[in-house]
Parts: sequence; structure tokens; C-alpha cells
Amino acid sequence: MTTPRLQAGAVALCAVVLSDTAWALEQQHELGVGLGGAALSVQSDVTLGPSFGAHYVYGLTDSLNLLAETGASFGVRGRSGVSALGHAGVGLGYVLDVLRWVPYFGLLGTGYLVTVDSQWVAGAAVALGLDYKVSRTFTVGFAARQHLLLTQMSTYPTYTTAHLRAEVVWGW
Repeated sequence: MTTPRLQAGAVALCAVVLSDTAWALEQQHELGVGLGGAALSVQSDVTLGPSFGAHYVYGLTDSLNLLAETGASFGVRGRSGVSALGHAGVGLGYVLDVLRWVPYFGLLGTGYLVTVDSQWVAGAAVALGLDYKVSRTFTVGFAARQHLLLTQMSTYPTYTTAHLRAEVVWGW
């Protein structure tokens, strides 16, 4: 009789041993877009709105990527009257590339534009994602970002985006 843990371990081992070739490579380029939603906390109000973004990824090594992202969220409104929030950032991501499913995490230095008063805010973003390599040249995935508007944390304590993404890949 086998236990559920032993069965799960056997399935995971088979998935790694029998999986397709891992496709993340150094000097690989990825260019994509994402659509989803955002949640912005303005003082004690939390509002939701649509969000979109564009990103570029460059494989520094097979497990370390350069990340560049930009995006905007609309309809995120609180007491301050914020109706849109734009951001752009650059950072590093670590890729766990063992299967066609590729989880990753990273950290970006990010600048934010708050539209209510055209105020620029310095911050950072923590990146989490899961990509699926459909082919060598096309990837789909899910990306979540926890943004930290560091110079305005008391006004904007939390800003989160989540996107479904698609990207083209070249340079492998």
C-alpha cells in the first residue's frame, strides 16, 4: 500500500525525468503583453480596475533574467481621486526552468506616475509568475506583482497587479 506522499513524489520524479527539454537559455529574448486587473489601496479605501502591461526579458544566464516592464491601471480610485497609475521598472528575475512550466520570481526598481497630481513616486515591485512554453517561439503565462510605492507608503500602502500574458521568444 502506498501513501499519498509517496505517490505524489513518484509523479513529480516522473514529470522531471520524462519532461521535454527545458527551453530557457542565456541570451534569449522575450517580448510580451499582459492584461488583467489591479487593486490599489489609498489610505483605507481599496479599489479595483483593469490593468495592462508590456514587458521585455533578456536571459543573462539560463536561470537569471533581466526584466524590464511598463504598465498602467485605470479606474483605481480612492479618496485622493487617483483614476490611473502608471509604472515602469527594471530588475532581475530568477527562473526555475525544469519543464515547459517555468516558475519565476524577481525584484524590480520601479517608478510610478500617480495621475491625480502628476506626481512621480519611487518604489519597487516583487515579481511572481508562471509561464508555459507553448513552443520555442511562443509563451503564455500568469504574472503577479506586489508594488511598493516607497516614498508614499502612508498614502498608497498596497498596489497589486495580476496579468495573463503572452510573449514571443527569439535568440535561442
